[in-house]
Amino acid sequence: MNTFYILLLIILCLSPVFLFIYNSTKKVDKVEKIVVEIAEERVFTTPLWPEEAMDCILLREKGEEEWLPLHPYAIRNFEPQLGYSYRLLLIKVTIANPPTSIYPIQYELLEILEQKRKNTKQ
Repeated sequence: MNTFYILLLIILCLSPVFLFIYNSTKKVDKVEKIVVEIAEERVFTTPLWPEEAMDCILLREKGEEEWLPLHPYAIRNFEPQLGYSYRLLLIKVTIANPPTSIYPIQYELLEILEQKRKNTKQ
């Protein structure tokens, strides 16, 4: 009987330690504010998600060289107009454990910092 109580006491004492270890290894979403450029032209290609060809906007994070094709409405609260380039302040959420049905990076518009119309020659 004493052995039972000793084991129970050990389990009760160690359970907070195991709980701490479990919680510290869980992945969490990464949230950050970023500045991006949206190109004035669109391209017909396969965006990062979903995997079907469409007319995509081109997004480039500040300081990056590579343009990423995105679904035209991949940025929440932003409707890009054809022929305009933009500089935007966004919230970027990188989802730690995304379901397979969604793209693991979500964008939300905070502010349009700049909007320029494409130079048209007539």
